[in-house]
Amino acid sequence: MQKWIAIPREVGRRSQTILTRLPLSIGIAAVLFALVSLWIPAAAQITLDVIGPHEYELPVGFKPFNIFVEYGEMQATGNTWDANSNRQDGPSSETLISESKYVHFWTPQSVPKLGLGWEFILPAVGTRNTTDNTSSSGVGDPITGPALWFKPTPKSTLGAQFFAQAPIGSKDAGGGDQWKYYIVPFTDIRLGKKLGYTADGGSVLYGHSTKLDGRQSVLWFTGQRLGYQVSGLLEPFFAVDYEHEASSRVNVVSSETALGLGMMFHLHPTQSLTVRYSAGVAGENHSDTSVVNIKYIYIW
Repeated sequence: MQKWIAIPREVGRRSQTILTRLPLSIGIAAVLFALVSLWIPAAAQITLDVIGPHEYELPVGFKPFNIFVEYGEMQATGNTWDANSNRQDGPSSETLISESKYVHFWTPQSVPKLGLGWEFILPAVGTRNTTDNTSSSGVGDPITGPALWFKPTPKSTLGAQFFAQAPIGSKDAGGGDQWKYYIVPFTDIRLGKKLGYTADGGSVLYGHSTKLDGRQSVLWFTGQRLGYQVSGLLEPFFAVDYEHEASSRVNVVSSETALGLGMMFHLHPTQSLTVRYSAGVAGENHSDTSVVNIKYIYIW
């Protein structure tokens, strides 16, 4: 459920800080804030499934800047995939995951062709079982760690992220049980003036779980995005997400593949809004994805 670095393409080519406000974008941000404030554990969706176009189109040789990102992920089904990869109906439920992220970016003066970032993410999650009329909510385990990247060519980016998730969140939000460590290589390739491909893939390593009385297997995942910017404002894109976890003493094998369609709105060089719907198409011992993702970015 995590989501990381994102920067509109125009800012990647600038070195100065820009401070601007647009009534349209502020209105959209307010609506998004209201949505994510209605619920504050979330069904286990595919790891890092919130990335969008240009997610890893990052600059090098720039002056330091900051990003604030608000993510909203709304899941409105309790269905699951069983051990035979059949979709099974479950209790009707509604889940919303909100993640607030701050990132500071800089490039070392001694290595100007290297980009660095450090981010802090605070998730808040809530779920409601509409069948039993029960609900729970809370603040999840916080995430922090560095990212680094370079540009093999002027139109490509290659890097990696390394994060730790501390078990200090609310148990009602699925937290407070075990450490998690993320190793996430990523890339972005501009295929001409309008077509672009961005992707990541990596693993999640779990610490000891008191709840499970053991350690889960390593989880592997990937996310792929292909976008085509049809105008200065609009960029439709196609999404593929997949994750797999082998069985161990404390967990069964599980996996899911999800496909999605979305739209990125390039509101301003310092602001963007991305909306996407994704649905599971195959899985095993996993929740069935049927989710709307919303992401708002502000850069200064």
